[in-house]
Amino acid sequence: MTGIDYSRLYEYRLRGTDQQTRQAVWTEIATYLDRRMGEPGRVLDVGAMVSNVLEHLPTREAVGAALARLRDAMAPGGTVAVIGPNFRYCAREYFDCADHVLALTHIAVAGHLHAAGFSISTAVPRFLPYSFRGKLPASPALTCAYPRHPALWRLIGKQFLVLRTR
Repeated sequence: MTGIDYSRLYEYRLRGTDQQTRQAVWTEIATYLDRRMGEPGRVLDVGAMVSNVLEHLPTREAVGAALARLRDAMAPGGTVAVIGPNFRYCAREYFDCADHVLALTHIAVAGHLHAAGFSISTAVPRFLPYSFRGKLPASPALTCAYPRHPALWRLIGKQFLVLRTR
């Protein structure tokens, strides 16, 4: 055997998750991020705005290299939004995802982005819930309302949001 069969892994991880609802929820999140980043005219989508990607890379050096390549591909003044599970707030379940390799926090990702040449902008330690398997149902309507209530972020948020500008 030569590694992880990702199609089977994600089939298992996403079992019981309605994919249309999941897509609708992510559409609401992307709409919020688009507004938060000033509704840019062009978007470079690398792993859905760098969402839940970095923790899958094999080393810290790979994270640095990926972010440096991203910076080089972006126009000056462009903003990157990075979302990911914050190990600080979801340590118990973090490695339940068989493909999570690196334990990252909002502080570590902000540092990686700075090292890659991005300017400091915003770091939100608690932004989104950890997964679609939470106490609240996955709902586009709830997701649309959620960003307007940052107090909820502090209660149920286990994923960070880091925004940096090139």
